[in-house]
Amino acid sequence: MMPFNIEAALFGLAPSSRRCYDARIRAWIAWSKGGPLDREHVQGYLRFLELGGYSAQVQNQSLAALKRLAPDAVQVSNWKGE
Repeated sequence: MMPFNIEAALFGLAPSSRRCYDARIRAWIAWSKGGPLDREHVQGYLRFLELGGYSAQVQNQSLAALKRLAPDAVQVSNWKGE
């Protein structure tokens, strides 16, 4: 499992944003079960959220939180296949 520095990812955020991003990051960690934080897995997670009926807001918050968690892991702009 890739060690994640959640506190570093949340640094500088407003308290309400910290709570939201923390929840989104922890949901990712639970879903991924130790899988890598890469484009393929992020796309799978976003698809899981979409099929699970999660709102676009939750999907976007999740992507933004994951970008903060590992900004150098992959080319972030391509995580959603854009």
